[in-house]
Amino acid sequence: MKLFCYGSLKRGKHNHDCLRGAEFLGTAYIGKGYNMYVTMLPYLVRERGGQGVLGELYEVNEETLRLCDYLEGHPIFYTRETVWVTDADSGQEIEAATYLYHHPIPNKLEPRREYV
Repeated sequence: MKLFCYGSLKRGKHNHDCLRGAEFLGTAYIGKGYNMYVTMLPYLVRERGGQGVLGELYEVNEETLRLCDYLEGHPIFYTRETVWVTDADSGQEIEAATYLYHHPIPNKLEPRREYV
């Protein structure tokens, strides 16, 4: 399964070890209609006017996916959902899972400017 990562699971971030053994497929972005907010945690949300978010795409096995689900608190804190992302190099549309946040954003922060 393909997994789109936008926060602490990305290379060089503190939870990237959860993806040990996963195949890095490249940089990708989720398009308009999504924003990322960051407090102590990154929150990817679907919302009108979203500018899109740049991230990384991985091929993960079931064991790695279960570990990521546990880390992300799926399905209570974040919800793993199927989305369409775009490969940043080829422009190809790819179906992938990602973790979305459906709770109110603390203090309605400004979206993080890590856009495409």
